[in-house]
Amino acid sequence: MRNGSYHARTKHIDIPYHFIRFSVENSSISFLYCPSMDMIADTLIKALPSIKAKHFVHELGLHLSV
Repeated sequence: MRNGSYHARTKHIDIPYHFIRFSVENSSISFLYCPSMDMIADTLIKALPSIKAKHFVHELGLHLSV
């Protein structure tokens, strides 16, 4: 994202990626590193151990209704 130079491998990059690079350069958006241990969305797409699943469900603000 930071290096906008042109070379042979950048010629086929899609427009959305250029938009993201442009947005980062203009400080419209920023990206933060999130370790895989903290990826809350994993609850929705992966089979997780019970402890990790319960932790992420709590982080999402969900609760068990009886």
